[in-house]
Parts: sequence; structure tokens; C-alpha cells
Amino acid sequence: MNLAPLRRIFVALAAAIGLLCGLSSALPARAISPAEAGAHPRPGLLDPDASAGPEVQGRPWPSTGQIGPSLLSDPARARLDPESERPDPAALQAWVDAVIADAPAQTDPFELVDACMAQDMQGNPDSPDDNTPGASLAISVGGEIVYQKGYGVKHADAGGEIDAETVFRIGSTTKQLTAAALMQRVEAGQVDLQAPITTYLPDVRLAPPYDMATITSEHLLTHSTGIPDQYWVVNHTLGLQDWLPYLQLSALHAPPGRFWNYANPNFSLAGAIVERLGGQPYPDYMAEQIFARAAMTHTTFYPALVEAGGNFATGHDGAQRLGPEAFDWPAIGPAGTAFSTPSDMLRWANLLMDGGGAVLSPASAAAMQAPHVPLDIRPWEHYGYGIFVTDFRDVADPEQIVTVYDHGGNVYGFSSQLFWVPERDFAVSILANTIRSLSGAAYCTLQAVAGVQPRSSADLVTGPEDWAAFEGTYAMMNTAMWPFTGRVHLDGETLRLDYSDIGRSPIVGRDYAMWPALADTFLLDSDEDGQPETTLVFTFMRDRATGERIEYLRDRLLVGHRVGQFPERVVLEGSGCAEIAITAERDMPELQVTASGLSTWSAESGLPLGQDDPADPTSASFKRDITVAGGADLFWLGIAAKPGDSIASYLMLDANGDDRFDFPGEVAVAGNAVQANLQLLYATRPLPAGHYQLWVQGLEVADPEAGFDILPLTAMGDRLRLEAAPTALADGASHTLRVCADDVTGLETPALGSVTFRYGLPPRLVRVMVDWSPAAAPTLYLPLLSRLATPDASAAMRTGR
Repeated sequence: MNLAPLRRIFVALAAAIGLLCGLSSALPARAISPAEAGAHPRPGLLDPDASAGPEVQGRPWPSTGQIGPSLLSDPARARLDPESERPDPAALQAWVDAVIADAPAQTDPFELVDACMAQDMQGNPDSPDDNTPGASLAISVGGEIVYQKGYGVKHADAGGEIDAETVFRIGSTTKQLTAAALMQRVEAGQVDLQAPITTYLPDVRLAPPYDMATITSEHLLTHSTGIPDQYWVVNHTLGLQDWLPYLQLSALHAPPGRFWNYANPNFSLAGAIVERLGGQPYPDYMAEQIFARAAMTHTTFYPALVEAGGNFATGHDGAQRLGPEAFDWPAIGPAGTAFSTPSDMLRWANLLMDGGGAVLSPASAAAMQAPHVPLDIRPWEHYGYGIFVTDFRDVADPEQIVTVYDHGGNVYGFSSQLFWVPERDFAVSILANTIRSLSGAAYCTLQAVAGVQPRSSADLVTGPEDWAAFEGTYAMMNTAMWPFTGRVHLDGETLRLDYSDIGRSPIVGRDYAMWPALADTFLLDSDEDGQPETTLVFTFMRDRATGERIEYLRDRLLVGHRVGQFPERVVLEGSGCAEIAITAERDMPELQVTASGLSTWSAESGLPLGQDDPADPTSASFKRDITVAGGADLFWLGIAAKPGDSIASYLMLDANGDDRFDFPGEVAVAGNAVQANLQLLYATRPLPAGHYQLWVQGLEVADPEAGFDILPLTAMGDRLRLEAAPTALADGASHTLRVCADDVTGLETPALGSVTFRYGLPPRLVRVMVDWSPAAAPTLYLPLLSRLATPDASAAMRTGR
């Protein structure tokens, strides 16, 4: 059997649980390019080609509550603005130093800026497609623009010279503009930043039992709500007010105010407040109350105005060309879809430095630029209201600290960098027509013109002698509210993060090395190549009161509660039992412990795929009956079609027992597309026992002989029994329970089960996997892997279900 499709499915699973997402903040030991440093982050939420999965009758999908789809098909790309993945200052400084060393000796700082722009626009020399076709830069000193220049072309194919008035999208640099609009409502006496946002949006709800009334407007402006970075909708034409009901699908990663964690919906909510209290559509309010007052004559949210002006950059995403109309998504607008020019952005930065001008009071301008919440990565990095606040150092006098303010932006096809330094009366704006930020050029300009460099963080690395504090079991939840288990453990002098509850597999490896970056922050080596990924950043969050015990493990798109010490998995043989010894490190007053299994599902390949009616899921030519005996605690099914084909998938449940499967009323789980030919069907809650049917629908099938492969990972059945299971655990309590195999007659191959500990609502969980073997020698692999080792693997897989 060809393992390539199954390998792709496992990689897709890694993406789905957030392994390929994070907050970039690396600490490389060598001089590398900005692209390698994380300065050019992977694409974010606005993917014009992606599909969020099925939309039925204009409703969010699905309605059964089994799984909430990402806004876009690939959860690893489900972000509006990965500019929050802060590039590593040390790596950028090394890049700037290298460019300066290679540049001809000269005294004109703007010549050096030009050299940095040219070098940075080339991107990664190993990836020519990463090059930036066009960019525009403007620099102001003393409130006056002292240098501005266009580089490259508006359109890689059609050309067109970029000038000072060429318009670009600015991504999340929009956020500070939205923050200013909300501050105007504060000045008008309509908003109290410390009051619950339900004061202004009384109809907004979160998933039970979370209470939107615990969130304040200040939480929104500082990314400290705990709301996941998830919009939930598939209808991108929804306005702000129409989007609000979808928030009831979201739980909170952590209590509001607990820590900073970047999430675009925060600013969409802020924009919704502005729209409701301002009495006009958000884009119109911004045009009249922000842009006009700030004399930002080329800034707008309306693509039609950009097109009418005629002088705009075309976005580039590989071979795709993106006009102004791309991403005209009203609900996302306040978080990052404005258009502007570098000169307009400098007007804005100078307005903030000058006390707010005609837009804000001096108090509001100061509040926006105050360091309200720490990023908890480097101690000198904070977030204000839509603004990063960072301490740099003076180039001539490294002991002198200089505060720098900034916010970047990245959407498909465009990027933005805006920095200002009040102590030097300096600002720089760089806009580009690819998503890849020109952070290296921005840092180069800060050094060449403003005379500042990033502070060194070399002394912040935590040594292995202190890593034992991080060991433990974490109840994880990603932005799709998929709960799963993570474990952090020491392996010699290597700290590792283990996702054992998704199964142990030699196809991708079961755990990942964590590389020390800064103090309590680590990078993940997800592809096990011996080098960490600079976009996979995990920070251990300590107890706020004592600063000692770890409470959370945070990444931008998944957050884990530190639960305690639970085993990774247990091994059962025949009708035996195994002990599960646990120690809790948080109170779980209502604990539900269940056992599920044993399951002997196996993979299948070369299943027939027909061209079905894309508009009618019931036309699926492949339908497979599945019996879920005793309920399924863990249900995950990967489906891989041939490259170039496009599929959809559904797990249907005969809920009323009439031997029919009514669409959409009896959809148990809808497939989440990672790519057009890759689907994940996974339930975030247990599936009840019953009669199910798997549908695989061929949306676009080029080859009539096309086929697809499926890889199930399921713990279902009632052949496991628990003894002495706890119903509650207190912080510090230890407990031992037993799991036993019952009625294993007829099981002749290794099988999978699980013991799940659930607490809270929506449930967080810790899962202990159960590997059952009929033989004396225990197996360490899933049933499908033992079958893969046989010469007649394909036939074995077709018979085992």
C-alpha cells in the first residue's frame, strides 16, 4: 500500500490541532534571513481559495454541535494576521548587520534603506516565488516626510510603477484605527473600558457556561479576552452585527485578563460596538470620524473607491493575483482589511505622537500607547490598545532604552509595517504586495535613521535544570474547540511535547522536541529535522499570584490547562487489567471518567470515487455503513483523494431509527477540508452508540478511475471496564483506578481504547490511551500499523472494520 496519502493525512491532523500554528518569537543562534527568522510568516486567515466546508441553507455548519468548522478549510491558516507572530529581533538584527556589512561604504542613511529594501524584497534566495513584486516606503522626521519611494511594480505581470499614492491593504495595522474609534466613544461618555461589553452588545453570547459579561472593552483592545482566533462563519458577506451570533460557538481559552493571546475577533467586537453606538456602518464611521479628521485621504475600507482611484497595488499569493475586491469581508474589517498608503500611515503615527490631533484627546492617545499587558515572552514587550510597545536600545549608547511603537499587518497578497519612535520624532511605514512582511527593511530603517536597535535577549534562556517545572499533563483546546491531551516531559536534556491521545504512529512521530528560546518560551520541532520552527512557539504561563507553578501552556491557536500528572497510555493483554495512577494539580469538583474501546478499525485504500452533484451531498456515490457500538469516545477519520480532485465528507447518524439518513438534519460530523483532496472528520464530543453512514462526495473528479484512501483512528465499544474511578479530584490529590478488558472473545489483532477524564463545560479532557494486545508481547502501534507490515496489507485493511 502507498503510505503517501496516509502520511499527508497525519500531517493534516498535526495542522488541525494547531501544531503548525503559533506565535513566532525565535532565538536562532546564527545570522539568518528575515524569512527564516519568522519575519515573513505563513499566510493567515484571508485565503481566497479556501473553503470552510459545506454551507447549508446559509446556516453555520454543522448544527449538531459535534464540531465547529474553521472559517477557512485549513485551521493552520485560519488567521487574519500572523504579523502577531513577532519576528525574532536578534535574527533581524543579524540580517541588518549583514546587509550593512555588504553595502558599499556611504554616509547617506537613505541609500542604506534602499539597499535593505532591495535585499528584503528578494525574500528567501532558495524560494524565488517568495519575492515581493512591489513595495512603498515613507519616513518622517519631525513630523515631515523626509523620504518616500516606490520599489518594484504594482502587478508582477502587467507592471505599473509604484508611487507615493499607490494604495495597499494594511492588514492588522487596522487594529489601532479601530481602537481609536472605540476611544472616541469613551470620550463621548458612551463606553466605559472596564464595563462588560454586554452593556453595549447585550445580545452577544459565548458557549455555555462562559459569560460574555466577564469581558470588558479593555480586554478586547489588549487581546486578553481568552476568545479563540476563530470566526466560525462560511458566509463572508455577513456584516458585523450579523456575525455576532456566531460567537456563541466559542468557548474561552482562559479567563478574561489572564494573559495576552492574539485573536482577531477581539477587534471585530470592538468595531461592532463602534458601529452600534456610532449610529452608522463601521466603514462610514471610520471614513468620517477617523480618516477625514486625520487627513488620511487615501485610506478606506471600500474596494470600489480604491478601484475608482486607479492607483492600487495588486496582491500576490504565488501565481494568484488579488484585486481590491478580494477579502471584502465586513465582519473581519475592524481587525484588518483597511486600504492605505505609507504617507497616510505616517500622518496617523505623527497624530498619535502629537497627542491625538483632531481625532483623539491627549489622554486617549496616551492610553492607546501605554503598555497595558505583557506579552510574557520578553519582559520589555507589551501591548497597548492595538499597538505593540517595545523597549529598544540606542545604537550609540546601548545602556539607553528607547521605546518603540509598532503594529504590522498581513493578509493574503499584502503586508504592512508601521513603526514610530516619539523620542526621535521618527516614523516609518512600509507596505508591500505580498503577505511576507518586510520586517528586515523596517529594522534597518530604525537603525539607519532613528538610531535604535532591539535589545538583546541572550540572557533570558532558561536552562535544563529548571525544566522539570514544566513537566505534566495539559488539557488542550484549539480554536475549533477540539479538546485533546498534551504532555510535557523531559527526555534526558530535551524537553518534549507529546500528543499521545491522537495515537502513536511511526508515520509522523508521536512527540516533538521543544527548543529553549526565551525564559519560559520554547519552539517546537514539528518535522523532527533537528531545527525548530519559528512559528511554533509555546509559552508556559506561571501562576500570577506566586510566579511559581505552571497554570497554562499557551500558543496563539491552542491553549492547555495544566491538569497534573497522568500517564501517557497503558497496555492491556487479553482479559487483564492495568492501573492508572494520577495526581491532580487543579481542582476538578465534577469529574466524569469513561472508558471506550476496543476498536479494530483499519485503513483502506483505492476506494471508488465518483463525480457527484456538487450541490447535493445526498448524491454521494460512496456510502459506507458504520456501527458505533457502545459509543465512540474518540472519533477521527482522515480521507485522502488524488491530487487535483476535490471531495466533501459527512458522517451521518440515523438518529430517529428509521433506517434513513436525512440531510442535513442527521449530520453527526461534517468534514473539515485541509486541502481540496484532504478531509478530516473528527468529533469534539463523544459519539453516541448507533447506526452511522459515511458519505464521501466527489465534488470535482478528473479521473473516472479515481479513488481515495481512509485512515480511521477511533476508540469505540464497551469492552473496557473501570474500577475505582473518581468523581472529583482536588488540587494535589492522588488517585489510582483500574481499567480492565472485558469480553475480548473474537479479538485477534491489536485494538485501541481510551480512558477519558472530563471536567468543566464545555468539557476539557485528559485522555489516556489503551493499547490492547491478545499476545504476550505488548504492541506499541495502532492496529492499522500492524496490518501495514503484512504482505497482504491491502486485503487485510479491506476486511477489518
